[in-house]
Amino acid sequence: AGVGPAIRGTKVSLAESMKAQSRAVGLGARGALVGKTLVAAQIAFCLLLLVLAALFTRSMQSLLRVDVGYDREQLLVARLDIRSLGYSDEQRQALHDRVLRRIGQIPGVESASISLNGPLGTGRRMSSLLVEGYTPAPQERMMTNEEIVTLDYLRTVGLRIITGRGFIASDATTTPQQTIINETMAKRYFP
Repeated sequence: AGVGPAIRGTKVSLAESMKAQSRAVGLGARGALVGKTLVAAQIAFCLLLLVLAALFTRSMQSLLRVDVGYDREQLLVARLDIRSLGYSDEQRQALHDRVLRRIGQIPGVESASISLNGPLGTGRRMSSLLVEGYTPAPQERMMTNEEIVTLDYLRTVGLRIITGRGFIASDATTTPQQTIINETMAKRYFP
């Protein structure tokens, strides 16, 4: 908004400007209107930005108050990507075990766990879902978002089990694999 008047100001003759009595020196009526319009547009744009910033701040504050189901006050999340290192499955598992053991030895750490996506992670692992005794409606997509976790995951993130049990060590080697579902899924498919 300031570039236009600055360029126009370089074309104004100083002698004429000093002699003129009007407020719009060297600009004329049309130039004064353009200048006022630019100032009004700039003020309107700044006001719009202030309103958007206030709404964004309010939205962020609301997000902090949302109950996401995790204990955000006592949870530290770190991302570890070792797939690119070329480790075998056994080497990755051994590294995970060492990391969990060392983190668990840090004073003040109550629990440590590893998961594929983590709490509020952006990644997804979708799988088809088949519920025994449930007939899906036509066009109903039976899909689930699954998470792969270590034993203490639920305790680590502060989730509680309402009915049933958590994972135990033998669950990792049994077939079929064990799963824990949320309350919404339980009410929908197992009323």
